[in-house]
Amino acid sequence: MTTADDEDAPTPPAPLREFTDNLLADDEVTRTFADTIEVPSRFDRESPTATWRFDGTLTVRVEE
Repeated sequence: MTTADDEDAPTPPAPLREFTDNLLADDEVTRTFADTIEVPSRFDRESPTATWRFDGTLTVRVEE
């Protein structure tokens, strides 16, 4: 279900979207941030809509 907050949220980087596209509701996955998006766990990245600031914590919620 899409909420107003979801619509305002910036789009995650492509490697993160690809990783989460392959998860199912019953999956439990532990990976480092660097393994998932192939960048250091701490960095800032400018995009047209936001500055991405990753702190090394990756939380994925799978909704059916």
